[in-house]
Amino acid sequence: MVSASSATHPGLKAVLVATLALLLLTADAPWAAPPVHAASMVVTTLADNTTTNGQCSLREAITNAIDAVQTFPDCPAGGNSDTITFALSGTITLTSQLPSIVGNFFFANALEIDGTGQNVVISGNNASRHFNIAAVSKLTLKNLTLSNGRLAALSS
Repeated sequence: MVSASSATHPGLKAVLVATLALLLLTADAPWAAPPVHAASMVVTTLADNTTTNGQCSLREAITNAIDAVQTFPDCPAGGNSDTITFALSGTITLTSQLPSIVGNFFFANALEIDGTGQNVVISGNNASRHFNIAAVSKLTLKNLTLSNGRLAALSS
């Protein structure tokens, strides 16, 4: 192992110090990892839509959570580890697969969808699967019923 003090090259110590200083100065640079924060969202409608109507749908809440911003104004901005709960009971009948649960280069999304205190059914309407979860992401489902999901046909 070569240390800066025992190096035979006279400028090695200065290069190591300059490199360390540069790394410390760029810690807050735009390419640095974004800050991690969590959001709580409450679904207030059983409709499966993205209509701006003052009601936060499951589809809008998932999108905001994955985007980590307020893509849809009916739900709060998401973060990197979010929890979605429900203010009502009933069946959400999907019109298509819900947004894919994906992370990015800097962080893996962790999303929890919790139906505690409500009787929530998410139906795929015998037309689509419910969720697609990327390898770098985590989805936790609590106290929900998933029904009538359908996988895409497998190609041979």
